Amino acid sequence: MVTKETIDIPQGYSQQPHAMGWRGEQLVCFENGQQYYPTYDNYPTWRGMGKNMAYEFGQLFTRAITSPCGYYALIYTNFGTKGLLLQLPNRIIREVNRSYYYADTYEYPAAFFEYEGRTYLAHCPVNYNCLEFEDVITGEIVSHHIDRDPTDYFISRLEVSSNGHYLLTNGWHWHPVDVARYYDIKACMENPLLLDDAKFIETNTDMDENDDSTTARESDIEFTSAGFIDNNTVLTSAPGKELLWWDMISTTITRRIQTDAPIGNIIPINAQYTWDVYEYPKLIDLSTGAVIWQDETIDSGKQDSSIASNANPNIVWNKDFFKLAIGGDKKVHVLTLAL
Repeated sequence: MVTKETIDIPQGYSQQPHAMGWRGEQLVCFENGQQYYPTYDNYPTWRGMGKNMAYEFGQLFTRAITSPCGYYALIYTNFGTKGLLLQLPNRIIREVNRSYYYADTYEYPAAFFEYEGRTYLAHCPVNYNCLEFEDVITGEIVSHHIDRDPTDYFISRLEVSSNGHYLLTNGWHWHPVDVARYYDIKACMENPLLLDDAKFIETNTDMDENDDSTTARESDIEFTSAGFIDNNTVLTSAPGKELLWWDMISTTITRRIQTDAPIGNIIPINAQYTWDVYEYPKLIDLSTGAVIWQDETIDSGKQDSSIASNANPNIVWNKDFFKLAIGGDKKVHVLTLAL
């Protein structure tokens, strides 16, 4: 069901895979243009973006995301403040930044989405708690509004639903507590003030609906990670061994199961399966919670919270071709799921 390919990185190439991203079935290092996968005679190649990348950015930039249209990428320092917005393969559009405030403790918040034929970057260019929508080409912050009043919440680990309707954030607020929230993109484009009133994924149904303060809207459990199963369903993980289903339409938790093993960062695949990458990659059957495949020889880090460290490897999921890439010391593992 899962096949593993391991690509050894030879001398002369970046030994630690940084800023990896998928372009179709090509796994590319956006910091220097190397193509890790597919290999040529078992070697990484300069095909794909190749030397047309024209720049080598070094290892300052540790992560990368690409736009749905495939024309743009953002490379950034995951636990820092700096990013570069690129028009692929080789044009620097501009630098982007985020607040220094606790930037070394949680992941850089960024995601691309498309709206009415234009590409936007969702990120936090000024304050840690103020999400903005920026036109990639013009640089206009279309969500700017004089009356913005965001709550005390650290936005992180952004993800957009496949239909571009919802934007999900896996962030945290003080004590610290891991909290998942989401936005209706169209509604926020029409009224940017809604960016300061994101909906909570929560299990506590006894809360005062008239009190929207962060502390009043706490769930009775933490949500350590979350991702879209489909356009209207989010799979979330809780500390320990619990998975929960959140329905966007009814705004309720519709199902909960226990898993065979402790879980951390999950990567939902579909209604049947999810990856979990706490300590080592595991494939979990969502009908039972059973781990049906695992590989303990691959170190995939120990992240089980929004608050993390740069010690965790670069992990990127290709949802179109069911391929999971995990960076390691002088190597890259590519796991392909056959469905």
